[in-house]
Amino acid sequence: MKLQELADLAGVSPATVSRVFSHHPNVKREVRERVLALARKHRYHPRLPARQRNVVIILPRNEIYPIRNCLEMVMMALTAVLPGRGFRIEVLPDDNLDRLESLQFCGAVAIGADPAAFKDWGVRFPPSLVLIDREAAPGSRNVFSVHSDEKQGMDLAVGCLHERGCGKSGASSTALPAPATRTSGAPPSSTPWRGAAFPPPIRSCISAAKTPSISKSSAGC
Repeated sequence: MKLQELADLAGVSPATVSRVFSHHPNVKREVRERVLALARKHRYHPRLPARQRNVVIILPRNEIYPIRNCLEMVMMALTAVLPGRGFRIEVLPDDNLDRLESLQFCGAVAIGADPAAFKDWGVRFPPSLVLIDREAAPGSRNVFSVHSDEKQGMDLAVGCLHERGCGKSGASSTALPAPATRTSGAPPSSTPWRGAAFPPPIRSCISAAKTPSISKSSAGC
């Protein structure tokens, strides 16, 4: 659909449609809502002018992300790199995704957000979406994932401690279930882990590093 066709359906001029998508204040609320509703219905996406290079950063509104420091570090990196390359940043909470319909943007980045919320992204929006530290939902179009290699990270961390002669290593994570807060010894029979209360990925790394002893409550050597 072209801008002129959308204007004809809404009963307004093409200039009014342009003002709606540029968030011009001199547009009546009912006109704005009518234009946006028709745009959603007919999947109309305004062309982004070459001089406008807007990137939307989508953040989780609630404290569902297990490592806040990671989120903040990614945000710091994006806010340092994107403006330096001529991009303007628009921050949007993940519970307000409907607002994307009225935004002009050339790309989007979602940090720690639920991938299921973007399953129909490729149908709704032409720009690409990059999920940080999350896997794209099956069948998602124009959605890409960038995440850390957790197994490699544990291998490097435990290996470094072992090389430095640490005989007692520990780990802490708010994402672990309640039994994981117990110290090594005799965990409850309900936990599937053996030995110290570590989940299987961490336990395998520790086993490979052959550390003499492990304590869940210990944070170092």
